[in-house]
Amino acid sequence: MACWWPAAVILACSFAFSDANPAAPYLVLEGDWEVGLNNTEGGCPEPPDSMPIAWHDRATGITRAISAVGGWDTYPWQGPTLNELVRNCSGPVYVPINSTVPQTYANRQWVQSVHIFPNGTAPALIHNEFHGEKTGNLSYCSCQDATEHCVGTHKCVLWSTGLGVSHNGGAEFKVAAQPPNHLVAATPARFVRDHGILGYGPISPLVRGSDGAFYCTVGIAGTAATLPPGQTPGPCPMRTETLLDPKAFRGRGADGRFTVQWHDPYTTPPGVPGGICNTMDQVPEAPFFNHACFRRVVSAADVKDSGTAPPPQQPRNTTHGHTTTPTLPYFLVVSDGTAKSVRYSWSFNPRFEDTLQGNGSAWEPPRFLHVDGLQRWSSAAVPRPEYAVVLDAASPFLVTDREASPLLAEDGDNYLLVNATGLGSGDDQQLNSSALSSSPSSLYLYVAVSAAGSRRIMRRRVGMTMTRPPPPPPPPPPPPSTCTVFAVVGAGNSTFNGLYHKTGTRVAGLATFELDAHHILYSSAGRWRIGRPTVTADLGYVATPENATLPPPTGWGLVHDYIRAPAPEAVTCVKH
Repeated sequence: MACWWPAAVILACSFAFSDANPAAPYLVLEGDWEVGLNNTEGGCPEPPDSMPIAWHDRATGITRAISAVGGWDTYPWQGPTLNELVRNCSGPVYVPINSTVPQTYANRQWVQSVHIFPNGTAPALIHNEFHGEKTGNLSYCSCQDATEHCVGTHKCVLWSTGLGVSHNGGAEFKVAAQPPNHLVAATPARFVRDHGILGYGPISPLVRGSDGAFYCTVGIAGTAATLPPGQTPGPCPMRTETLLDPKAFRGRGADGRFTVQWHDPYTTPPGVPGGICNTMDQVPEAPFFNHACFRRVVSAADVKDSGTAPPPQQPRNTTHGHTTTPTLPYFLVVSDGTAKSVRYSWSFNPRFEDTLQGNGSAWEPPRFLHVDGLQRWSSAAVPRPEYAVVLDAASPFLVTDREASPLLAEDGDNYLLVNATGLGSGDDQQLNSSALSSSPSSLYLYVAVSAAGSRRIMRRRVGMTMTRPPPPPPPPPPPPSTCTVFAVVGAGNSTFNGLYHKTGTRVAGLATFELDAHHILYSSAGRWRIGRPTVTADLGYVATPENATLPPPTGWGLVHDYIRAPAPEAVTCVKH
């Protein structure tokens, strides 16, 4: 069955193209949602605006996590483990250069991909944005944020990728060379006034291939009208043999080889060819989109005698007669999904570089993890999960003998490992048995959710199973038209919980239900709300279903901020 746009059909289609390999595990949510990275603590409350990343400095025993923010400086969360992180507002891990001219490629900058080595050196790919609409210079953009709010095609934004490096375990990063010599990738054309948003954007984790080189993808944004001739949008696969040289990175060419070299259009004579990356196809069946989170799957049977070879390399196949069946995937990718799901895919190819060849054929057809309950932590108007990644809290502690498996241990320090021991078999002394046997799962799904113009990163445990999970349950039926009392339960602000009795007052032609003078169920502008109709500050929660004649049982979200999070778990009729 072929599946086509729009994205709303992808979840339904996923059941049609998700079972090509019965050995591919399913991801399942466990437990409840919790705040994964709290950006409201510590006095530096900038909202997260990219996929969260983490790394573990072996020398100091500190795990750091960051997410690019909507403001300027990027402050880390840090602690001994991923489960013990607190916001550190004493100093940012990176301070952007904030140049006001595009040719520096060092404007608004955010660290987005880090790979820490055992000696504490940590190269990082830096996402850069030049915003012509924020310069006050009309020669860069006919719309200026100082005088009007510039959105959509009225923005004048050029994205690029640069290289940074830390020499103190990721506590502080600097550009790897004086700008613009830190430039890794940019479109082979100079900035153009009023062209919208284009260039090299979201950056994936860096993963070592079987050849010892490092690979990643960087999502290219733009349209046929704004991108250079021959350049298509989508994830651009990249390769480098050294992470410390910005000029060593190469993009995937039309022949599938990593030979594309980028040049600086401000210092290179016009007409010089090159700089066109062969991006991955962006179709509904694609294994991943621009926001791609790659992870290496490991189990107790997979890393024996891995030594200095890029791990793991030994086969994972079981032979039955003349049939060879893969028993465990080598890689997992998590990416953009739908309004209520996260896309993920597995690869049974042991060579990561092969997963970036062709158009994703080395990956299994994508599956979709339904993220139920997340809306209670987000705005009812914008419930879509963003920037989804998986992080295994046990990753830095899975390898017991770091000398015997140094590269696998290095992957662990970069939170690239996902423990799938429960799906494999055998035993291996190279892996930490206590970390491997941890129950419940140490794997978490992290997503950013929005409310009132801000974002927070939530997380929830993720398990693996070979049993196909049931489809999401249908929504509960609407309440009876004769309902006179509703019970609100599960609201983060407990003063909103309780019994709401029908009153004689009507708002917008519909009945209202009152707990007390400050807590009223009423409908306005087609949506049910809880608060006081005349006091905006008292408005606590709003429901997504529109034009309902009575309060819906589910679908409640936040209005103003996270002070009242989460929204009610249910609003049910208890008397009619």
